[in-house]
Amino acid sequence: MAEQKDEDANRRANDLRGEVMELEREVAMLKADREEDRRRRAQLEKELGELQDHVIEQHDKRFDLVVKQVTFFYKIPNYEGNFDIITLSTSKHPTSLTLVINSTS
Repeated sequence: MAEQKDEDANRRANDLRGEVMELEREVAMLKADREEDRRRRAQLEKELGELQDHVIEQHDKRFDLVVKQVTFFYKIPNYEGNFDIITLSTSKHPTSLTLVINSTS
């Protein structure tokens, strides 16, 4: 009877050791996955920032083009002194631009 209990206890201990080893492998895999997710997220955040900068740059270029067209079509000389550009923003980048034409005539 005592031998049976010892044998059962040893079998149960071996089973538990196996489960612990399996769980440790699973934890290691999850940690590796989490680290890979962190690296991927950092890369995506970097790419998103670059894309946002590119979009803002394109908006700025387009805005400058429109200002030049306005000065041409309305025959405003030296537009830099004749326009006030008011920037309304709620974050790092402008969300609304208002162009005010100062009358110099």
